[in-house]
Amino acid sequence: MTLPDRPPPASAVPGAPTQDEGGGTGLALWSTPQWREQATAWADDVLSALGIRRTGEAQQPHLRAWSTVLRLPTSAGSVWLKAPGPGTVTEVALMPVLARRGGDRVLAPYAVDLSRGWLLLPDGGAVLATNTPASLEVWNEALRGYAALQLALTPYVDEMLAAGAPDHRPGRLPALLDEVIAGARRHARTAEERSTLAAAGKEQARVAELASLLAEGTPGPSVQHDDLHRDNVFLDRARVFDWGDAVVAHPFSSLLIALRDTAEPLGVGLDDPRVVAARDAYLEVWGGPTTENLAVLEAARTVGVLSRAASWLRVLDSLSDDEAGDVREAPIRWLAMLGAGERL
Repeated sequence: MTLPDRPPPASAVPGAPTQDEGGGTGLALWSTPQWREQATAWADDVLSALGIRRTGEAQQPHLRAWSTVLRLPTSAGSVWLKAPGPGTVTEVALMPVLARRGGDRVLAPYAVDLSRGWLLLPDGGAVLATNTPASLEVWNEALRGYAALQLALTPYVDEMLAAGAPDHRPGRLPALLDEVIAGARRHARTAEERSTLAAAGKEQARVAELASLLAEGTPGPSVQHDDLHRDNVFLDRARVFDWGDAVVAHPFSSLLIALRDTAEPLGVGLDDPRVVAARDAYLEVWGGPTTENLAVLEAARTVGVLSRAASWLRVLDSLSDDEAGDVREAPIRWLAMLGAGERL
């Protein structure tokens, strides 16, 4: 038996337990046999209703302080149960919106449990994560498809916000700068880190100017994945996955990560023809690399560091100091790029 091309619409399972009946997150919970048994039982009920039978024991290949996944071997191939932590749990409610409005460009979940923050997903196949010429071609195809998805979702901003996607639209950016600096201060440990945040705070006028530029032109806001790299793209149909960092923002901000991910493994700068080709593949959907689009792109990528900092802060707020480890510095490192005026 093979997975259907389009799984049934995702929905909460009727009668699912609430958080008080066994919910929660974190390593201490996710690493217990009791949690794995409970999560697997939920998945079994969902799959049974779809005529899919589990054929082996659940495996837990991913267990981190901020999320975990279970892989379930089934009669329809591998099925994945994802349990995000509080910092990225918005993915659970957002995924059905993306699947409903985005067509087959999104891997539609079999089911979601909103009360416990669980996603049950079909297997998307192999991941694009290398820098061969063939992989770069698929990467460019993925960027075109992702831009088309963003364009298709522009009328549904209110639905995505109602599902819990953070609001990083241009009008919110000056306030967001203040918020992420205040949040990052809670994690600063050294005088150098505090100086970095002070320098970022002096960029308020520049952020306001860039926000105005983004608000005045087109395109309007849409979903912004905020962690768009090749490890988050399936080879099959070049579909993007892992929407835990997604926000509603100017769509071009997605290229902050995407172009860095194109350039860095090659050891080249953003002007390399292979990076320019990736940029232009994305911009094709928006009218191509016009002078106006290139100016908007640079503005969107610059303010995109605020979304990256905010994403890490959402994760850090649910972690202990021991669990945070080196990622404690992540929001500060992103804000350092803004304060340094670095070309991103």
